[in-house]
Amino acid sequence: MVSSLTILYRWLIIPIVIINHVAAENMTLPFKNRMKDVHLKFAVFHSPPFNLVTFKPDGNCTHAGPTAILMDWLAEKLKFTFSYRCLNHAISEKYGNPIGHSINLTSNKEVDGVAVAFVPTLDRKKNVDFSYFVWSEYFAMVVPQPGEETRIFAFIRPFQSTVWLFIFITIVVMVTLMTFFSRTYSKYITVNVLATNKGLTTFGRASNYLMYIFNIMTNQGGAISGDRFSFRLLIGVLLLVAMVLVNSYSSTIVSYLTVSKLKPPINTFEDLAASDDVDLLVKIDTYVGYEILGANSGVLKTLADKARQNPDRLSTDQLKIDAKLGTGRFAYAWLQTYCKYFVISQYRKDGTCRFRMSDPLPFNLGFWSLILQKDSQYKSAIDSALIEPWETGMLLFWMKNAIPRAPKCFAKTKPRANSAGQMAIKSRDLVAPFVILGIGLGLATAHFKGVTSKRMTVVERSAFTLFRLLVLP
Repeated sequence: MVSSLTILYRWLIIPIVIINHVAAENMTLPFKNRMKDVHLKFAVFHSPPFNLVTFKPDGNCTHAGPTAILMDWLAEKLKFTFSYRCLNHAISEKYGNPIGHSINLTSNKEVDGVAVAFVPTLDRKKNVDFSYFVWSEYFAMVVPQPGEETRIFAFIRPFQSTVWLFIFITIVVMVTLMTFFSRTYSKYITVNVLATNKGLTTFGRASNYLMYIFNIMTNQGGAISGDRFSFRLLIGVLLLVAMVLVNSYSSTIVSYLTVSKLKPPINTFEDLAASDDVDLLVKIDTYVGYEILGANSGVLKTLADKARQNPDRLSTDQLKIDAKLGTGRFAYAWLQTYCKYFVISQYRKDGTCRFRMSDPLPFNLGFWSLILQKDSQYKSAIDSALIEPWETGMLLFWMKNAIPRAPKCFAKTKPRANSAGQMAIKSRDLVAPFVILGIGLGLATAHFKGVTSKRMTVVERSAFTLFRLLVLP
């Protein structure tokens, strides 16, 4: 039954599609003759990935990208010819930016329109007209891939700070009790708890017990003598606690050493505001730029105020923004298609996914249209023709083909790596222990020199100095 309905639906929908296509074709038939042999001039500027404008040494330019394909299709559809007037930031310096320059050229009737899509606004509609929309899309941010956290303190990660605090308190309490018991036994009872404690001060006893606890906690083991039940009970409790702590720690430390931990990713404006490493770039002549710089409260105002304090982060030149964004220290909010294009272009340049695209931003869905002269006699023809590429999906097809592929840069979940047990521990994984060892050797050597140098002969002192320079840190 379901298959019969599906077949019936297909046989009904095919004639409807054909009728709509014929109707759209017939709508543009009256305009074809009207625009035949008409020559139009369109301003264009670099706006990747939709408009890729490249200037040649002789001053001429080339225009590529999905909008260029659309203009060629539109000219063939309506039988007119056209040429471009290419703009860049240097040419448009008088007007502040290519956007303002192109609108000014159109309103002054120096060009017939702009082959770059704009969001229609009330201010712009006062001077120019807008065609039927050619694109619709949400916004996102280009952000650097989160960097890897330092491994110098990786040995701390298996336990939370609260656990480390409890361990420190336990060590202090245990050393205090053991010293107190030992001192009490040696003073009031004839049997010594620890033979090596004879003649030691309270500080000496505490030092010995502290070293014993460190040996136990680091799974190195150690011997301690005592014939009193209370002392043995205290040591037994310590060993039980140490067994749990050591096994809990050693079972997770390998993964913390071999599996890299990344910093929190930036997916929202709130994440960006909380980041100390990444700042926001703002293109002040775009819809997103207006929204950010015009915010009166919230996280957008925070980001806008921070950007105003650094004027180099505010620009109207897309090439400069792309260059700054490529350093990996900034984020930039614009169309999702642009974000994908930039991420992929950097991947093709560097061979690695240095950037990523954030989640959609909380802005309204944007609709983009081409700019035409005010009350242009060709607006109806162009509007009627532009319905077809949008409704048939040709624009989406052109856009998809214009952007290269890099699936690995947009994968939601990364492929599973080898298990920690199968991965060799590298030298960088053990930076922290060797740093601690170096500090300990240095302090011990300095202390050893201070204690013994007064009793050394000149030959002994020279030999020890040479040994310390060649062998010890």
